Amino acid sequence: MLIALMREKTVNRHSKTLDGGGICPRRASCADLPLPENPARPNQVFKHWVVGGALMRILTRLYKLVRPHVPAHIRDEFAIVAADLLRAQGRLMFFGFLVSIPVGIAAASENAGPFIGVGLPLLLAAICVVGLGITLRDSTPHEKLASSQSLLTKTWIWCSILSVMATTWAIASWATAPAETRIYYPLIMIVGALTMGYCLASIRHAALCALFLMIVPLAIMLFSTGDRMDAAAGTAFLIAGVFQLFMLDRHHALLVELLEHKAEARTLSRLDPLTGLLNRRAFLDDGYVMGAQGDAMRLMLVDIDNFKAVNDRYGHDKGDEVLRRVAQLMLSHARGDVAVARIGGEEFALLGSKAQLDAAVALQLVEEVRSTAMPHGDVLTVSVGVAEGSITDEPSWRRVYETADRALYVAKREGRDQVQTGQCPPLEDAAQVTGDAKSTSRAA
Repeated sequence: MLIALMREKTVNRHSKTLDGGGICPRRASCADLPLPENPARPNQVFKHWVVGGALMRILTRLYKLVRPHVPAHIRDEFAIVAADLLRAQGRLMFFGFLVSIPVGIAAASENAGPFIGVGLPLLLAAICVVGLGITLRDSTPHEKLASSQSLLTKTWIWCSILSVMATTWAIASWATAPAETRIYYPLIMIVGALTMGYCLASIRHAALCALFLMIVPLAIMLFSTGDRMDAAAGTAFLIAGVFQLFMLDRHHALLVELLEHKAEARTLSRLDPLTGLLNRRAFLDDGYVMGAQGDAMRLMLVDIDNFKAVNDRYGHDKGDEVLRRVAQLMLSHARGDVAVARIGGEEFALLGSKAQLDAAVALQLVEEVRSTAMPHGDVLTVSVGVAEGSITDEPSWRRVYETADRALYVAKREGRDQVQTGQCPPLEDAAQVTGDAKSTSRAA
């Protein structure tokens, strides 16, 4: 009973509040209150969601057009290639514009005034001369990336200025020309805009900027007259600009794809296809780079003992599995900047600074290979030759390599399954070392 009275008081209090506010015309419980009916609201929400999503997609697409994606691993090479293309095409563009300046002066409207008729064309000619100077300057090999990036930025700035001034000339000449001749100025400009867009295709943001600054103002100008033919010309200009955008997008995609394939081919050319380690050529090339840091280097040459017997008894497929297993063991010791390579049939190598490649790694490798279960089900052993020294040039790199090769031969001769360390000879003995190394390699 008490609970019923409390519920009634609560409902009456709520009804009074609603009555006083003019929301509910009668006393009612909350359950009796009608819900606000607005069937159009779900449709509005859906429309807002669709329009907002479409707008975001358009904005994302525009952002990708202005700032196209370039993968990080080819970004530097992309800048260099884009600059090379720009040098070739930019020279023709600036030279063509420079040659056309007298034509622009002769075609200027008589009522345009001296600044529009002569002053602006001469300023355009000066910008073309600056652009020619920028694109004719070749970069030095050691500064190629920095000079390429600088060229792309400078060309973008100067072409944007050129676009603004050329558009100003066209609009001013159009506005002051007689009705029967003024359509020629937008036609002259659209040719220049499409030419610039093509020549700047390697730097797409610059091409888009130039197309926008030259085509959009001209189209707005033509639409503003209210004339049917002017509107048709403005529409044609915009359509040509849109087609140019798709061409620029396709050009960028093809260039990125080409550079990615080139980078992939370059990577594959450095790797051994069976084990995925560096091949001999890449290993020798990297030795110069690693030694140029000035640290004392340690080289380990690892050769599988009696590997021919493995191939003969178990087959080459099983031998390939053994090689891959040994490569995995080698990779487990490649910490920091240590390079691992397969430099021959069953011969591997480790190269690193003495601080990163500890001398104990050689003994660890011998023990790990001996104790690891191999794919062919038999015990496998390796011999290791170690050499230490500085690698500052080709002769010093050759001395270190041949010293390790001789140490490896000694390990083979002394019974295999062991480590031998050689001492690098002085520079004047390099010729004798080379001959000895070749004979010992043949004997091994």
